[in-house]
Amino acid sequence: ADGIGVRWLFCDHGHRELIWDTHCNSLHTRWILRHHGITIAGPPAANLVDEVPPQALRDEMRLALPEVLTGIRTWAPFEIAWTQRYTVSTYCRMLYTLHTAEVTSKGGALEWARDALDPKWRPLLTQVIQDRVLGWDPAEPPRPGSLETTYEFAAYAESFAH
Repeated sequence: ADGIGVRWLFCDHGHRELIWDTHCNSLHTRWILRHHGITIAGPPAANLVDEVPPQALRDEMRLALPEVLTGIRTWAPFEIAWTQRYTVSTYCRMLYTLHTAEVTSKGGALEWARDALDPKWRPLLTQVIQDRVLGWDPAEPPRPGSLETTYEFAAYAESFAH
């Protein structure tokens, strides 16, 4: 895909200013823009953004899966519950894309994972689905045992990279 990695205007969560960044110029964000972009003025996004080849999305997920936990650890504290939920959701989104060559929401990916993956993970996935409404609370620790199970789930998810 031409132009991947070129800086685009980006507004991070909680910020009020656009900055030039590569954050939203990836295969999965281009897929979202093409398939779910909302046109305010001008031509539809599908006329401006090339189709992302399914294999390219799958390859991107395979390459990224082994680095997820390491990457999250660089910016999110694991002693808060939000990070535990975010980690599980992120792996589910990546596995969804790996299996379907499409992109979905965190909630959609969690529901898919609960139904499609090994039933061993249903309690963890159900916990994350139920607790997502709690949002960010820096004083809220992960549920007892959930962090250890999240690390096990991470290893399971990363095994799909091969």
